[in-house]
Amino acid sequence: MDLIRLSQPQISDLERIYMDRALASAVWHGDGSFTARATQWLLDRTGAPGALLTPSCTHALELAALLLELGPGDEVICPSFTFPSTVTAVALRGATPVLVDVDPATMNLDVDRVAEAITERTRAVFAVHYGGVAVDLDRLLPLLDRAGILLVEDNAHGIGGYWRGRHLGTFGVLATQSWHDTKNIACGEGGWLEGRTSRPCLLKIEMRTGLHFGDHNPYVSPRCLRQLLLRS
Repeated sequence: MDLIRLSQPQISDLERIYMDRALASAVWHGDGSFTARATQWLLDRTGAPGALLTPSCTHALELAALLLELGPGDEVICPSFTFPSTVTAVALRGATPVLVDVDPATMNLDVDRVAEAITERTRAVFAVHYGGVAVDLDRLLPLLDRAGILLVEDNAHGIGGYWRGRHLGTFGVLATQSWHDTKNIACGEGGWLEGRTSRPCLLKIEMRTGLHFGDHNPYVSPRCLRQLLLRS
């Protein structure tokens, strides 16, 4: 019996040509011409104001938790059905992941369970668009807006996915993507962090990468970003 594969990475002659060009260049560490081309291609297709390519979606999730300055005493609502990185990114900061059940029809966060889990300590919701199927944003976004809670979209599966004509990953204050070989666009490993808005504290990232993050973001911390860059 033939097996139905979960995913099948595709490769064409172009990939080999591009790899040869990268190896023949003086830029092996990233932030070269292919980084710029890939970033612009993705921005054009998603409509995101700005983004930063990362080594993996896990790194992007950890960076999102850093930029939101999550820490002890904070709670972050996450789906109970997800890859561990959604939760470990929160736990690494000392914050408390609060796991809530998923809707069996979509395998995404059950918005009713999210409402029940909100407390005065809830800082953010890390919502996964599982399999490229959107969480119920019509209900989730008003709920979080009323409570003053931030949305981070774990859109690892969702490149090319839309909600009401708008690309997934452009609704939250931050969002992540994955280029793991099980995803719609794959390069073995890789990810990106996209921001709906930004603020001057992102200037250092812009200077290092040549990427631009758009307008001011009141939720991104200058101190956290400085600490992150000093460690890199």
